[in-house]
Amino acid sequence: MRELTRFVVALFFGILGAVFALAFQWLAVLLAGFLGGGYFLMNIFYLATEQVQSPWFLFCIGGLIGIFVMIIAFDWALIAISSLVGAMLIVQHLNIDESIRSMVFIGCTVLGVLAQSLSLEPSRLNK
Repeated sequence: MRELTRFVVALFFGILGAVFALAFQWLAVLLAGFLGGGYFLMNIFYLATEQVQSPWFLFCIGGLIGIFVMIIAFDWALIAISSLVGAMLIVQHLNIDESIRSMVFIGCTVLGVLAQSLSLEPSRLNK
């Protein structure tokens, strides 16, 4: 009886999780676009100038750009944002020269885009 109760509770929460995932999918996508775009734009300006005058303003502008890109081209936007942010996270933790850091950033971004684009279905590559 105890195993049946556990199974029913697990099934209930599994179905509830699936319903929430479907209901809030676009909210999660837009939030990811906002956070990824804001994080990326702030870091680009920081790397270029070594200081950011108004970080929240830059973050919001980058976030709005990220949302717009996610709406227009979801698959490629997700690939681009995750590749750029992933490359930024990798490069930030390397103690290397600035010129080499830029090359590593570009290389990591290209590898991220290539690896993720290979996982797309052929019909979704042209979108």
